[in-house]
Amino acid sequence: LAAYKPGDPKFRFHFVWDPNVSPTLAVNDRLNVADFAWFSKNIGNAKLPVEKPKPDEKSAPKQTCHSSSYEDDPEAHQYCCKSHEHNEAEWADELATRRAKGLLNPQAWPPVRNLDAFEVSAKDSTEGDAFLVPSQPAPDGLTIDDLE
Repeated sequence: LAAYKPGDPKFRFHFVWDPNVSPTLAVNDRLNVADFAWFSKNIGNAKLPVEKPKPDEKSAPKQTCHSSSYEDDPEAHQYCCKSHEHNEAEWADELATRRAKGLLNPQAWPPVRNLDAFEVSAKDSTEGDAFLVPSQPAPDGLTIDDLE
């Protein structure tokens, strides 16, 4: 910049930078050059403020949630701040209920048959061909959800 003289024709295609606040730079430092007004309405032109994004009110947890929100009001907080431990405990209870009703007994269901692919038996399997035994319908009163 010291050799630059305004209006000198040899510098007419050069970019000239004359910052209001001179940064400390070294050779090979990388610069991102932009108009400060595009980033900020800050008048001082000294520092670029970086604002934190607003909390998301559509996702969880919400600003009103705290560590015991779910315990205090499970119905109101079932979708925003229910802990993984609570979900696992509820699923374990559901599995225990199904097991007690005999719904998790694999002997009650027919073998799974994949008609568009290969049926591969395990090595040294005594079961043989899965297609030899005819398929049986699911017991009455059960739905596809019960099969899962």
